[in-house]
Amino acid sequence: MTHVIRPVPLTAAFAVLGVAILLAVAGHAAWWVIPAGVIGPDLSFLAALGAPQPEHGLMPARAVVPYNIVHHPAGPIAAVVVSLLVGNSTALALSFAWGSHLLWDRGVGYNLRNADGSIKNGGGRAHSEFVEEPR
Repeated sequence: MTHVIRPVPLTAAFAVLGVAILLAVAGHAAWWVIPAGVIGPDLSFLAALGAPQPEHGLMPARAVVPYNIVHHPAGPIAAVVVSLLVGNSTALALSFAWGSHLLWDRGVGYNLRNADGSIKNGGGRAHSEFVEEPR
């Protein structure tokens, strides 16, 4: 499995998480949304419970769809828009925390998954080894 280190999404992950934390610290959002948004998307791995263990680096096929749904950037982007439209600061902080999770994943080389459970890269091919992105 390849993990490509990308500084821009990693920096953005910290910035977006910082906004979520500021909303909570200022009392505009509930504190629990920070860990919920940061950890919540990976609860999709629970869909793999009881599945046969695939080879190293692959996700069990039955967990791919739930994983891809909660790790697609359209989710937190839509949640930010809806939160702003309805004026809900707690939902906005949750959306930012969720977005920070996705940015972190992209920054360290995790992307959506192929049907076989392998990580898609920009061209949709599976990764096979750890590399650092050229500067």
